[in-house]
Amino acid sequence: MKFKTITAMLHCVPVVSTTVGAEGISNASSYVSIVNDADGFADGIISGLTNMAAREAAVKSAFQWCEGRFGEEKFADVIGQLYHRIEQSSR
Repeated sequence: MKFKTITAMLHCVPVVSTTVGAEGISNASSYVSIVNDADGFADGIISGLTNMAAREAAVKSAFQWCEGRFGEEKFADVIGQLYHRIEQSSR
């Protein structure tokens, strides 16, 4: 999983990636395009710039996926659980 990709998605930046760049993110609909060649990559960028509906759908899907796994609420839950474990182990 590439955290630069996660960061882009959390900031609602449309993402075009290679299969290597998309590893660990199982939600393919979160990408404008996933391709492995230069022409396909260029086409994906052009599509992301010209097809507003597809771009917005990918951005929305990506944000929802990322927010559920890495967003502030999830982060707060994880920190709370860690704090609770530390508190319990110190007794």
